[in-house]
Amino acid sequence: MWSISTLRTVLRSVTHNGRRLLLTFLMTSVVVYIYTVLAFNFFRKFYEKEVNGSSDPKCHSMITCFVFHMYAGLRSGGGIGDSIKDPDGDEYELQRMIFDITFFFFVIVILLAIIQGLIIDSRNWRFYQRPRWRRV
Repeated sequence: MWSISTLRTVLRSVTHNGRRLLLTFLMTSVVVYIYTVLAFNFFRKFYEKEVNGSSDPKCHSMITCFVFHMYAGLRSGGGIGDSIKDPDGDEYELQRMIFDITFFFFVIVILLAIIQGLIIDSRNWRFYQRPRWRRV
């Protein structure tokens, strides 16, 4: 019985701030789209990977590039830089390092922390809404 009440608490903490979570997710999508436009126009060559002698482009159109950024960029701990080629020795090495660091900072650190904060805050809000004393 304990696990069912815990599951209810977790579901309430996520759904309590549902609108805020949705708006934050939309803002995250917009920021990732801005990075997608930059990557598609300037850093597309870093997204091509050779697999068994054939090219595996992850950014050959805007939609595939955006889906790749949403999937791999949000999932990997270091941002999008973990999932694509290293810029070692390239003429755009400095720009690419700035791109990777700012993606990590703005998307991974700040926006995902906001989402986690909304979930944790709603759980604390539910805790403080309970009556603390009972009348006898």
